[in-house]
Amino acid sequence: MKLRLLGIAPKLFFLCAFFFLNTKTYTAGSIDATTNVNFQSTSYTFADSEFARGFVRLDQGLTANGLLNLNVLFPVAGAINIDAAGKLVLDGDLTLASNVTIPNGGEINGQNHTLFLQGDLTIPANKTLKISGNLTIDGQGHNLIFADEALLVIDDAAATKLTIRNTKLKALKNNPISGPSIQFGDALNQKLVLNDSDILLGGDFTFEWGALDIVNTVNFKGDFWIFEYASTYNLTIKKNSKLFMDIGFYFFYNPTDNKQTHIAMQDLTSQLFLNGCVFYTSGLTGLKLTKGHLLIDHSVIFTNLSPTTKDKGLIFGNGNAAYDLEIDIFPGASIDVSTGFLTYKNAKN
Repeated sequence: MKLRLLGIAPKLFFLCAFFFLNTKTYTAGSIDATTNVNFQSTSYTFADSEFARGFVRLDQGLTANGLLNLNVLFPVAGAINIDAAGKLVLDGDLTLASNVTIPNGGEINGQNHTLFLQGDLTIPANKTLKISGNLTIDGQGHNLIFADEALLVIDDAAATKLTIRNTKLKALKNNPISGPSIQFGDALNQKLVLNDSDILLGGDFTFEWGALDIVNTVNFKGDFWIFEYASTYNLTIKKNSKLFMDIGFYFFYNPTDNKQTHIAMQDLTSQLFLNGCVFYTSGLTGLKLTKGHLLIDHSVIFTNLSPTTKDKGLIFGNGNAAYDLEIDIFPGASIDVSTGFLTYKNAKN
């Protein structure tokens, strides 16, 4: 006799039966679902120093009243409420469903894990999302959106790093009250890494204090807003990587330590592609580009604000052949030096 259960094969039936028979529901406290599936159909509240791990489904969000360690295998959906003293500590990679919100902001300690987005994520108006530990946010092609006065703050021990990968960062700007949309704490050598991501400005924006790494292809776009690089740390275009500045984008190199070398390219595979943008430097500082590959397309305007002397202008190369800048100007492209100085110092022609 053949066993038939509504068209379900016996093996599948027993797997389904095992799934449901081993499902437990918790009403409070930590959730250990390493051997049993735990499904929560309403928002779940965790007290301080509790955890959730394993086959946990939080389909209607959670509240963290204090420290919460997470290592769950299903996407978290709904609202993630983190109280003022709360913190999400990732003990494994975490996926956020397409309907996730973080209405109160809060802190995420990455512990070298990845936060995957299944949809757009907005940092709400007047809220702060703080990143501690080392975290990767993989947007999987989705948007990270900054509402008015929303902040993303990288703040922990020295050399703390946030990597944003496969993501479009939208509406970055200098907020009238809280300042730039992305900020850093006081510790040394904290860093933002952009990997295959886009920056889309929503106003003038100042990048200050931390370091910025460019990995693979990163596009800077803006409707005539200014991206001011004021940090005393390097903007580094890594090997086999490209920083693309598009038409309508204004870039202002203005580090507060007045050093000329904070745009660093590692070798000839590091590309700075200026596509019809406007490129400013401070006349008190200037900018020296070396080692990498500069590409020019469409009409690019170079401007030296308040120009002083030739050595404080825009300089290609430094006289050492090992540091020569490779330059390609596409057919029909042009360079317009509107004010100040442009000096060619490559050792080889």
